[in-house]
Amino acid sequence: MDSFRGVYVVANPWEVAVSPDGKFLYVLFSGTNDMFVCNVIDDDYIELEYAKVRRTGWNPRAVRVAADGKTFYLYNALDFTVEAVSSESLQTLGTVTVCSWPGTPEELLGKKLFYTANPPMSQQRWISCSSCHPDGDADGRTWQQPEGLRSTQPLFGLKETHPIHWSADRDEVQDFE
Repeated sequence: MDSFRGVYVVANPWEVAVSPDGKFLYVLFSGTNDMFVCNVIDDDYIELEYAKVRRTGWNPRAVRVAADGKTFYLYNALDFTVEAVSSESLQTLGTVTVCSWPGTPEELLGKKLFYTANPPMSQQRWISCSSCHPDGDADGRTWQQPEGLRSTQPLFGLKETHPIHWSADRDEVQDFE
């Protein structure tokens, strides 16, 4: 999908919605807080044509299109909001806060840093911690690394376990730079 924008890189595709008439596709990228709007071209071979990009709130996780196709709704998970957006202008029509963060501001910042692929966490916007550890879990993949094959591990309960990493070559999380 990033080839639609040349060098505009997006990360962590999360959800897709199709307009009721089948002419538009809305793609959320939770790692970079972006949404692509694409034209669906159906001329005996269905393909996508980039139309627009729209910045979203923090960590967009859901998009739903209204039955009339004139409005779509975005759930921004780390802003705790649902946003109504005009399908034509892509302007926000209204925002509703659905809950509040139960933790400390520092914990929320840590969660945002974990999910973001934007600088300074990732210089090229390619990857975030959650790219391989979605919601702190494993992605189910085995990766070829210089040290050998490595399966992504879930992060649950690892707060005070050291050393970390498959090769036990890191003594703190900050070593993943």
